[in-house]
Amino acid sequence: MRFSIRALVTTVASSAALLTSGAQAQTYGNADCLMENCSPSQSGYLDGYNFDPAVVGSSSFGQLWTVNPGRTGQVFLAQPITYTPPGGSQSVIVASEDNNVYVLDAATGGTRATIRTQAPFLATDTKCTDVVPSIGITGTPYLDADLQTLYFWSKGYVDGTGTTTGLDQGRYKFYGVDPVTLKTKFVTDPQGIIPNNRPDQRFEGGKVLQRTGLTELNGVIWAGFGGHCDNFNYTGWMIGMDAKTGAVVDSWVPQAGPLGTTGSGIWMAGAGISNDGNHLWVVTGNGFGEELSSAPRIGRSPPGALPMSVIKLGLNSNGTIAAQDFFTPSDFRAIDAADQDFGSSGVCFLPSGFSTSSVKRIAIANGKNSKAYIMN
Repeated sequence: MRFSIRALVTTVASSAALLTSGAQAQTYGNADCLMENCSPSQSGYLDGYNFDPAVVGSSSFGQLWTVNPGRTGQVFLAQPITYTPPGGSQSVIVASEDNNVYVLDAATGGTRATIRTQAPFLATDTKCTDVVPSIGITGTPYLDADLQTLYFWSKGYVDGTGTTTGLDQGRYKFYGVDPVTLKTKFVTDPQGIIPNNRPDQRFEGGKVLQRTGLTELNGVIWAGFGGHCDNFNYTGWMIGMDAKTGAVVDSWVPQAGPLGTTGSGIWMAGAGISNDGNHLWVVTGNGFGEELSSAPRIGRSPPGALPMSVIKLGLNSNGTIAAQDFFTPSDFRAIDAADQDFGSSGVCFLPSGFSTSSVKRIAIANGKNSKAYIMN
């Protein structure tokens, strides 16, 4: 699950503080972006902006402002989100690998509020240089406008100060904060939780990286976790937290069953978890335990170990999540051997216009092998 983001760091750190002007600038606040790719489908398709080459190429379209909140060189990997509170004007909310969150004025770039959750986790403790020099808030937050709460995962150490460092001291904490003032509503440390499908597994925050964008389904905030350069005996995780209280609701791992071992990270290069209103859709990367062969297998009979796969997750009768369907490329062993993770993208549901009489919804996922897989 190794990936390089040096260029991405530069791009996102710059674009996190850019806004543009144009013919539709005055109506931008009516179309806030509250999550990764701005929609549960993760298509990134938003109508109503009226952008076309003539608008973008005009002299009235361009940069309005740029800011550098905090220290010079601070890394921003989480996508900026925008929010217009009732009776207020639009804000841009950005979160950094220093564990800083900023609420910026969308019109001027001025800072409206800021918070530092805890000292960030040092990259040297991961023995991996994918995210340097520290790991803090990596996955794009999710904002529930009805509950007036911004949710995100922050990586640091058990003492919160970084006085005592090291892999075993690493912790991930789930935050719910006010999206206007950034006042903390709750903080939860899920260290040691047991997934619903593997009783011998424990969540260890130091070994994993929360990279996916968050999503909400039925009042639960979901996040995916992968590893740091495939180091340590990490396992991919899905963890769901109560949107009102911040308590752990459920968790699941894609390495379970008699042949389940480690790996199968859910990182997706930062893409958000797709959500069709009833199910969650994720893609896993390299795994070290697998039950599949090259022979076809019915998707609605998923194995316990699911590396290199698109996975459809749904609710069991007892309220826990489980794999209900899956797709694994037939050449997954060759892809895995070349470290060309299928899990290097998320799942994107195309808008309803892309459909046929027999296929009502089309999904696309990509891998490092430069292939796009189009699925029903």
